[in-house]
Amino acid sequence: TYNTSIADMAMYYQAPVNLINNGIRPTLEVTGNTGEQPRRALLHFNLSSLPGGITITNADLRLRRQGGNNTSQTIDVYRVTTDWNEGTLNNAANTLASNGSTWYGPTFSTKWNTIGGDFTTTNGASLTGLTVNNTIYTWNVSTITQGWYNSTFANYGFIVKDLTEGTNNDKIFNSREDGTAANRPTLRITYNPGNVTVDIVADRDNWIYEST
Repeated sequence: TYNTSIADMAMYYQAPVNLINNGIRPTLEVTGNTGEQPRRALLHFNLSSLPGGITITNADLRLRRQGGNNTSQTIDVYRVTTDWNEGTLNNAANTLASNGSTWYGPTFSTKWNTIGGDFTTTNGASLTGLTVNNTIYTWNVSTITQGWYNSTFANYGFIVKDLTEGTNNDKIFNSREDGTAANRPTLRITYNPGNVTVDIVADRDNWIYEST
């Protein structure tokens, strides 16, 4: 059985004036641009379709690279610690009506505890390379996913970011708004009993940044 991810979002920083939301954008960008516009992606996956009483033996975050430069880049995935809204805009200033997340806050009216998104590096995953377009890349996030399933911690999704955010590398991934279902972000989970594998698609996505 295969399902698709529920939510994802990309956010980046630019000189501060307007807070931008990209909740309906068909791409997610992860960059390490020096001095301006580091971009981070947020993705959320609803695990409620999983049956009770299982043990997750493996979980991989799967993102399809659509574009970006061909320089090797190290991209990390961490667990988000504050819930966030997707929003309804495409590269437009956030409003109370759209109520989406931005570089400065998880909603229109609230702020992150740390600008750029709240997350913990514990049990994070890292991948280096990502140089080929139209390729699915994977990060092993088994411990985080089992923790969500067990309610060890709240499920607020993943943040995906450049390791150092100190280079001009950039990678562009398909978001859940992509017109081809097979291109959308998925969390592939294998569990026992039964050695069953399911793909859950993100249920929220957004690209957020602060723009002049």
